[in-house]
Amino acid sequence: MVNYKFLATSLFIFITLFTGFSQSTNDWHLKLGTNYSHGFITENTQTMQLHGNLGFEKNNFELRLDGFYFMGQQGDRTRFSINHQLFLGGFHYFFKENFRPYIGAQFGLSYTQSTEYGIINAEDVLTFEPAFNPLVSAGLGFDYKLNNRLDLNLECRQIMGKHISNSYPTYLDEFRVSIGVGFYLINKSTN
Repeated sequence: MVNYKFLATSLFIFITLFTGFSQSTNDWHLKLGTNYSHGFITENTQTMQLHGNLGFEKNNFELRLDGFYFMGQQGDRTRFSINHQLFLGGFHYFFKENFRPYIGAQFGLSYTQSTEYGIINAEDVLTFEPAFNPLVSAGLGFDYKLNNRLDLNLECRQIMGKHISNSYPTYLDEFRVSIGVGFYLINKSTN
């Protein structure tokens, strides 16, 4: 069966990469971001993550690596004891002004361990196996530049994936909101 979400996200990332870096300009930025993220999954359950990112921006396009460190969850159905994630993809900025909205998509990898579904091993002990699983994410947000070295940011993203290990699969789908600051490590501008 064809996964249309995966195909659409792949096409968006390819087109954005191709058009974003093909234009000629000498302006580019290297930015490090630190954020707090709060996620919402089904059955009234919420997650908390530390979110860091490193991005290279040129021509209103940013190639960005995002990492999420799982700090915990609360709610009616807490599903995971581990849910760390790493994403790589592209974001397109609409303006070069101080208020800079953007949209983008990323492919990712999660390291997860379920607390819901396990298997009984040879010693008759219930075990929960950790696993690496692919993810895809689409997001939008904005940066607000305070000066040439610092900005505030807010981002919303939808994460899609499935935890598959030695037991019943569990969805990793989550709506996540991040808020934080970005530090421009290198800010090379001809303006």
